[in-house]
Amino acid sequence: MDRYRKLKTEHTSVCNELQICKRKLDSKCEALLILSRELEQCRSDKDRLKVITEQIRHSQQRHLQRQSSSGKDEQRICYNDIRNQTLQIEVEDLRQQLKDAHGDIKVLTLIQCILVILSYFN
Repeated sequence: MDRYRKLKTEHTSVCNELQICKRKLDSKCEALLILSRELEQCRSDKDRLKVITEQIRHSQQRHLQRQSSSGKDEQRICYNDIRNQTLQIEVEDLRQQLKDAHGDIKVLTLIQCILVILSYFN
């Protein structure tokens, strides 16, 4: 009889622990959904800013082409300065894309791990 109570107590304890783990998993799944939505919003913002950057870059290039057509040294210096600024913006954009790609890889790895854990419980 004593052994039966002990087994029943252990069973109850394991069931409670399993319920706690399921609740934790559900919370983490909800958090993952929230993070996924935020990631999509960040990607959308990044794409929008990229379009704006491209528009500015093209505008600067058109402006520079107009200035460089006159052939004056001062205008060429200005052209080079603006071109340098444009290239700096492009480098910053590429660095940001690289950071975004690294972040996406981390998120996808996390999602993959969570899916493996979920498949384990199902």
